[in-house]
Parts: sequence; structure tokens; C-alpha cells
Amino acid sequence: MGYHIRLALSFLLFMPLFVTMAAGNPIPIYPDPEPAFYGPSGVSSLHGTWIASAFVTDFFINILIVYGGIYVLHHYNLISIKNVFDFSRTKLLLSVFLISLVGLLSELFLGAWIGGLLLALVFIFLSFVFVSIYLLKFSWPNGLRMGFIALVINIITWIVVFTL
Repeated sequence: MGYHIRLALSFLLFMPLFVTMAAGNPIPIYPDPEPAFYGPSGVSSLHGTWIASAFVTDFFINILIVYGGIYVLHHYNLISIKNVFDFSRTKLLLSVFLISLVGLLSELFLGAWIGGLLLALVFIFLSFVFVSIYLLKFSWPNGLRMGFIALVINIITWIVVFTL
């Protein structure tokens, strides 16, 4: 069996074990370390500097995701390099701004529960797809690929952030 297949199988076997161990943790922790978030009304209690710093961080991460997605599409010969240099910096920054705005607002308003996070992932996916298609002028399959790349990176980021 190849290295990648063994790695994927071990990951698939490890995840249910990890979830079971995390859910069945018998050690009580006092006080409860999870912050209380009361939905959209709790957003007003967040400081503007925290929201601004989260937006700026998300903006730069989305720039990396867009460039990384373009690199992956070009690497697999799904997009020509001519298409990459056809759009202006202003259009690129506007695209990333819209993606970041949708992502931050959906995470703020829907991030209080696991179903809301899944719905936020749908909004992030759709924002990448539509921005890639309508602003960056990618084809539908490449727009869907960009959305999938963003979806995977967001899931990995959330796993790292929520488990640390």
C-alpha cells in the first residue's frame, strides 16, 4: 500500500477514536473553560479591536487561500497563467474583502453551535465559488474547486483552533 493511502486510512481510523476519547473524558474541570456565547446578541459585547483584528487576520489568510488555490489549479493544468494575470489587484482585493466579510459575519452570527458552524462553512464555500466565478472570471468547475480548497483549509484551521 502506498504511503498516502496508509496515511489516509490511519487518519480515518484515528478520528473516531479521538472523538470518543474527547467526548468520554471523565475528568471534571472546574470552572467550565468554555466561554458562554449567547448568539447574535453576544456579538455586541465583543470589542471592536478584536473584530477588526480577526477581520484583518482572516483577510490575509484568504489572500493566501486564493493564491494557493490559483497555484493548485495551475499546477494541475486546470487554469492557464494568462487567466491569473488578467485580473487587477483592485479586483483581487475586492474579492478577498467580500470573502472575508462573508466569512467573519457568518462565523460571528452562526458560530455559537455546531450546526451554525456547518452553515457558516456553506456560506464560506459559496462566497469563494461565486467570487471566483463572477469577479475572478474562473469557470464553474474551477470556482467549485476554489470553494472546496477554501472549505478544507477552513475545516483544518477550525480543528487546530478548537483543539488547542
